[in-house]
This record gives sequence, structure tokens and C-alpha cells, in this order.
Amino acid sequence: MKADAITSRILDDARKEASQGLREAHDRVEKMRRENEETMAQKREQALAKARKDAIELRDRMLRMAELDQRKEYLGMKRQVMDDAFDQALLQMRGMQVDQARRFLSDLLADAAQGDEELIISKADEGVFAPEFLEKVNARLAEMGKASSLKLSEERRELGGGVILRRGGMEVNLTYAAVLGEIRPSLEAEVAAMLFDGQEG
Repeated sequence: MKADAITSRILDDARKEASQGLREAHDRVEKMRRENEETMAQKREQALAKARKDAIELRDRMLRMAELDQRKEYLGMKRQVMDDAFDQALLQMRGMQVDQARRFLSDLLADAAQGDEELIISKADEGVFAPEFLEKVNARLAEMGKASSLKLSEERRELGGGVILRRGGMEVNLTYAAVLGEIRPSLEAEVAAMLFDGQEG
């Protein structure tokens, strides 16, 4: 009988210890589960915060790139308008009446010529460079203290208006396109102000 009591006591103690051990294990598991949930919640919130931050940065970067592309496109359009304006100016120069062209070329030659060059012109401009025009230009050069022996070369080139001065082996390009190209940098700001006054960009 005593053996049964002892066995029963041992079994009771074992059941109690097992039950206690199970409760403790359950408590540990539950604690770990809560800690894991908290950790996961923190990581999820961190991941969401990072995703939101990355999304904002991406949006801002894309907006900046879109603004840059838009600005480039606008500047390209402005450049095209500027180019068109100077192209129109060149067409107007080429369309000058004879008297107007002579006044322009007389000033040009007075500034650039030394007075003993040959003038290479286009066949289309032979009427502009008539003998009486050359006489007046040479007289003007003489008044300025320069040589006064400008003469037409027999050579003709397709210049699109204007003239080339040849002296020895050197040539000075005074075609309308070259003259306009030379003065364009100094005129661009003024032309831009006229074309785009009050516009941003």
C-alpha cells in the first residue's frame, strides 16, 4: 500500500511539474510570439516608412527630370525661334533693293577694305557692283587715307549676297551670311528680349 501511495505521489508530482513546465513553456512561447509580433510590426512600419520616403524621393526626382526636360524643350524652341529670326534677317538682307544694298556694302567696305583688294561677287550682284558704285567706294576710301584701287575680280561665286575681299592669297569673307554670323552673338540678347519679353525661362 505504501508503494502505491509513493507511486501515486511521484506521478502527481510529475504531472504537476509537467503541467508547470508546459505552462512556463506556453508562457515563453506566448512572450516570444508577442515580441515577434512587435518586432514584425516595427519592421513593417520601418519598411512602410522607407517605401513612403523612397516613393516621395522618386516622385520628386521624376518631377525634377520632367521640369528639366520641359525646360530643355522650351529652350530648344526659343533657340529655333531665334534661328528663324536671324534666317529672316538674312533673307531681308538678300532682298535689299540696289540702293539699300549699295549703302550697306559701302559702309562694310569702308570699314573692312584696305583699298587695294579684288572683289569676288556673285553673278546675281553684278548690278550692285556697277562701275559707278566702285568709283564712289574708292573715293570714300581715299578720303579715309586708304588706297583707292578696289576692283572686281573676274571670278564669280555663289555667295548669297555680299562680297569677298581678296588680297594676295588672303580672303576676307564679307558675305551677308558671314557678316550676320559675326554680329549675331552681340545681338542675341537684344533680339531675345524683343522676342520673349516678359516670358519666363
